[in-house]
Amino acid sequence: MSLFDSDSYYDEETTGRSGNIKEKIKECKEIISQGQVLLNQNLLEDVLEDCFELFRFRDAYSIITALLKITPFDSELWAMKGICHASFGEQEKALKCFNKSLSISPADAEVLMEKAASEVFLGKLEEAKVTFQKSLKLDGMKDAAYFRFGLILQKKGLDEESVYYFEKALEYNPEHEDAQFHLAACHENLGNLNLALDMYDSYLCLEPDDENAWYNRAIVLEKMKQYEKAIDSYEMAISLDSRFDDALYNLGRLLFNLQRYDKSMVYFKKAIRLDKDDDVTWFMLGAANLALGKYRHALKYLDKSLALNPSADEPYLDRGMCYYKLGLFNRAIKDLGEAIKKNNYNDEVWLEEPSPVLDETDLLKIREFEKRVVLGRKELTGMVAVYRRTFQYRKALDILKRLYRIRKKDPGILQQISQIYYLMGCPKSALLFLLKAMELDNKVYERFSNLLPSVAISDLFLSLSTDTSIFNRNKWRKND
Repeated sequence: MSLFDSDSYYDEETTGRSGNIKEKIKECKEIISQGQVLLNQNLLEDVLEDCFELFRFRDAYSIITALLKITPFDSELWAMKGICHASFGEQEKALKCFNKSLSISPADAEVLMEKAASEVFLGKLEEAKVTFQKSLKLDGMKDAAYFRFGLILQKKGLDEESVYYFEKALEYNPEHEDAQFHLAACHENLGNLNLALDMYDSYLCLEPDDENAWYNRAIVLEKMKQYEKAIDSYEMAISLDSRFDDALYNLGRLLFNLQRYDKSMVYFKKAIRLDKDDDVTWFMLGAANLALGKYRHALKYLDKSLALNPSADEPYLDRGMCYYKLGLFNRAIKDLGEAIKKNNYNDEVWLEEPSPVLDETDLLKIREFEKRVVLGRKELTGMVAVYRRTFQYRKALDILKRLYRIRKKDPGILQQISQIYYLMGCPKSALLFLLKAMELDNKVYERFSNLLPSVAISDLFLSLSTDTSIFNRNKWRKND
């Protein structure tokens, strides 16, 4: 049995032809430890076959090692040892075992194919093609051989290379179902959507009850912007498997994008019944309710999404928009601040948390600074960085406010004040100074948009940035 013939490297089954596999493996280990391998060779070989059928390669490996000590020129055992190494991701060792097997039995098409697979995974593509051709000359089933090598290439992510071998398999057998399915997937990955659709259609003529093919076909149609046909294809997949959660979610998302919010929620709710811990589906339910103006319903779903995944930023933006629509501006601004902080930043981004390390240089700078009375702007700016790095945000803010009184129309100072307020957990003041900086210099907004695109284009940010009345306390709800 080849490792590359299956997508699963392990099976939960415990019963093989030789009996309960766990008990038999335990028995084999005792036989090996007692040095009784030769007397129990047949039993060990039977258990070895079961291990391979159940993808228990670790257990198989110990039995193979023991058997090779008494039959070192058994080509099949060397091939099986190679398959074990391949399953462990040890392709170099696998290749050595396959070469050893072929040195004993050079005309073994199966082992040649295994060798070709290891060469592919080691990046030795041209060598693999030569090895495959050797295997092909010995293999009577050309369609199966071409398909298998195509599958090996596809698993390595070499879709363009795979196409040729799947097409060759179909030349020998035009109704090779698996070749059609995998060729369609290759064309889809390569962006050849018309070819992918044609191939899925051909496959479905042979296998009309394959829900995965209907699902993949729907994805292709969606990419081609043939949305109604995509909806029909998703529905076919769901009719064949009512618990197909990916199809349920994708159909819900497509309907949401088409602004059919009520219908989208039907599928999101079906998907959530199958996986109640899927934060993305909870979020989409919240987004659909928000779009329908059902803000309190939306809050319920968005709270659930954030409880499952508090590091996401989009639920904060949508929840903040619900609060904004309900007149709860303080909460809306707070959620905007959370969304900003949830994004990933590099060193140049102003909301990055400073390093917690306080070195001696920082201490000396602070002591020297605090003794002096008159300082230039350059020195003050440098101390802002030191105070930020040492978490002394209030002192950093005091310096920035001194600079602000001198240069009220300096967008850089306003932006830094905004940064400090966000780090201090004061999102309202942070937003106020950020908007002032953007008003003075459009480059501040451009930089903000580049660093935080999802925030910058969100309805929440656009609403808060244009509604200046939100900073009027009289407008706020009492329960905010």
